[in-house]
Amino acid sequence: MKHYIRGFNLIELLVAIAISASIISAIVFSYSNLFSGYLFNNTKIDAQQSLKLAMSMIRHDIQNAGVFGSFSLHNMSATSMYNSIGTSCGNEWCTLDTAGVGVVGISSAPSGSGISGLTSEILRVQYGTNKVNYLTAIESMVCASNNCINRMQFNNNGSIDLTASSYILASANHLYSLNGIGVPTADGTSVVFSNLVGANYFIQIESQSSGIIYDPDQYTMQLMNLNTKYYYVATVNGQSGLYVVAFNGVSLSSPALISTAISSLSLRYIIYTTSSPNFNNSSVNDSYTICTTSEMNNSVNSRCFNRWGRVLSVIITLTSSVTNGANTTTQAISDNIGWLR
Repeated sequence: MKHYIRGFNLIELLVAIAISASIISAIVFSYSNLFSGYLFNNTKIDAQQSLKLAMSMIRHDIQNAGVFGSFSLHNMSATSMYNSIGTSCGNEWCTLDTAGVGVVGISSAPSGSGISGLTSEILRVQYGTNKVNYLTAIESMVCASNNCINRMQFNNNGSIDLTASSYILASANHLYSLNGIGVPTADGTSVVFSNLVGANYFIQIESQSSGIIYDPDQYTMQLMNLNTKYYYVATVNGQSGLYVVAFNGVSLSSPALISTAISSLSLRYIIYTTSSPNFNNSSVNDSYTICTTSEMNNSVNSRCFNRWGRVLSVIITLTSSVTNGANTTTQAISDNIGWLR
């Protein structure tokens, strides 16, 4: 007797193929979702890392704003703590603000800067180099209402760039921004700024007797180059992200891309509103407020307008947008960066 092995007929085969295809499709769909989620989470992690690294870079520059590292250009209880010398600068960026040095927020790009697609504020950070020339001689004369420095002589140790257009003159208690003052005279051993009063560059002297300076602070003066960085979010050559440009008093660098993951940079400032805060008396309650960049640059809010000399800290917020299909997730990181009082 012959035995026959019964196989699948066509209908059964089609049903088996359909069931197998459904199972395989479910497995592929599940794997695709898992893999997509994995990629999305990795993208979010990368964006968060980019935010942290960018914030670390900005925090370092802000904490070094000034001259001596963590020396605040804004902790000033008197206007004589800062004097702006000169009003011109051969660079389209540094002409933005010749009335103050340090950390300043700018609402729009300067004319001729070449920025297109600006989507954030501009953070300007200024600081002095760690290479200095020390004062060796000083000459004063009577100005219209004050006694002023007319000539300064520094040792020429070759540590600073003498072709720059911007310098910082710093002492133990004073800061002077020297913009557009011209190239100093260098004779090999000395660097000399002369005829300052005649050029209307007034460097005020707080203590003088019979034409002789007796304020010891004047003899702590140091000359150094002024470095400036500008952070902003914009599109450069079709690529959007966080950029930085630097001006060293001689030339402006090309925009350097920090991160394509960052889509926004915003600033707020904690300022004191009392005219003469008492930093040495903790029992005195000073008044403080938080201002935006637009409020600092707009006369509508008198508590905030042009109070750059009263900034105690700056609140930086960086934002990153991560897209997953039709959905966009926004991540942000903020840091309140202040100075020693």
